[in-house]
Amino acid sequence: FARADQYLRDAGVYYRVYDKAGANEREWPLAYVPLLIDEREWAEISAGLVQRADLFEAILADIYGPNRLIEKGILPAGLIAASPEYLRPIAGVRPASGHFLHMVAFELGRGPDGRWWVLGDRTQAPSGAGFALENRVATTRALSDIYGEMHVH
Repeated sequence: FARADQYLRDAGVYYRVYDKAGANEREWPLAYVPLLIDEREWAEISAGLVQRADLFEAILADIYGPNRLIEKGILPAGLIAASPEYLRPIAGVRPASGHFLHMVAFELGRGPDGRWWVLGDRTQAPSGAGFALENRVATTRALSDIYGEMHVH
């Protein structure tokens, strides 16, 4: 796995941690052995994540569209209006793609009871997508023979 670690250092892949002292860079903790999830279990997890992403899309479409959630008192108008993330200039504008949400990432964790939980959502700049790509490049270099034999793409 030294080749994978060397690639990550050469590529400048670091994890930035923010604390009271400021920002600190730490080496990216590459998991050499992937987490394997049973196909049926992943189908259930995946369906739940798609449902969650669809909910986010519907909320955004309403906030920038008819505002039914605010009218019904489900979302407080002040919460939306005061948010620095709310883009007032695009209220009433439907994106050409038809979608407000273009990328979403979910942080998952398994509870002590074995059930999966969503620990966090990333909709602005899901850095995990970049780390996933770098993980794939690094492990492909370290395990090129195995990846070739197993037809991993």
